[in-house]
Amino acid sequence: MRSRLNGWLEARSSPYLIALSLALVTIVLSVDLLTGDELTLSIFYLAPTALADWFAGRRAGLVIGFLAGAAWYVAAAIEFHGYSNAFVSTSNAAVRIAFLLVIAHLLTTLRAIGRRRTSWRNEFGLLLPETDEAAATIVVARFKSILSRLSRSPIRPRSAWVSRHSLRSQIPSRR
Repeated sequence: MRSRLNGWLEARSSPYLIALSLALVTIVLSVDLLTGDELTLSIFYLAPTALADWFAGRRAGLVIGFLAGAAWYVAAAIEFHGYSNAFVSTSNAAVRIAFLLVIAHLLTTLRAIGRRRTSWRNEFGLLLPETDEAAATIVVARFKSILSRLSRSPIRPRSAWVSRHSLRSQIPSRR
């Protein structure tokens, strides 16, 4: 199910995805206004931001994140909490918008890392592990194989040079 939805969204154009994200912001705002002050729908403002950012790009994600934060502010202003100062509601709105913009930025970075990892697999034929533990296991195994090859290496240093320049010849004997 998830891969079908992912494929369907990736096949859509950026303007379509931006319009879909704006529609989702409008739906979340409407539901937020209908539920009133008793239920908080803050997590649902992330969905349009994530959708726009993941499938339409960073700029779209930041714009939708800003608009979702503004919609969140509108919902809070209409429900009016009776703040003692206008600065409180403005400060809350700034924090909400900043939260959504940070999430948008992190999602874009995560998507870029995933694409880079996939391109490395395709370009170099690398089988990259999915976890850090698997990566550590592979690194240790490769290091052990290199050490074993070096220990069996037929190339030996020249004995005359080693005897003249080794540290053992410079250490006084204990006789």
